[in-house]
Amino acid sequence: DVGLRLGDGWALAPLANLGTETRCVEVALASLDFAPGFAVNLTDGSILEPVIENNVVRLSCELASYHGALLALYERAPARCRVIPPATPVGRGSRLGCKIELTDSSGRPLTGAFAIRLTVTDPDGNAHESLGGIRVVANGSLQVRERIPVNALCGKWTLTAEEQIIGLRDEASFNVS
Repeated sequence: DVGLRLGDGWALAPLANLGTETRCVEVALASLDFAPGFAVNLTDGSILEPVIENNVVRLSCELASYHGALLALYERAPARCRVIPPATPVGRGSRLGCKIELTDSSGRPLTGAFAIRLTVTDPDGNAHESLGGIRVVANGSLQVRERIPVNALCGKWTLTAEEQIIGLRDEASFNVS
């Protein structure tokens, strides 16, 4: 069983094996508004190879009995993750403003939603989970606006963004004053 959800340049296909045996499932999708160049099983992280013939996209995956999977199809694969830190120092108790971008191999913003893990680290190497965590980059861009603690250490802090499907990563620093 499959139920398709479409967006601009992306699609989600939840699958379910309602049978009593493990099955190799082939999904055939017709009439998509885009030609998928990248597909992933979000349930286990495996990259899938979309095959396109006569405007029909075919994907295959194995499903255990009474199990499901969520397949994501994108127009283009992520090729670069970029962290853009604040240009000026951030004062204690002020808002950190940074941007995270995901682009394809030609530098164009990606369509769809991609999960990244943002880690914000102080000068002593301590990660501040309340400032980071899993975030969603939608259509290639994410604006992060978090308040730096009033008792934060002054000095050089680090922003690390890691895309969660294929592991693209970038790091940048900013100063807290």
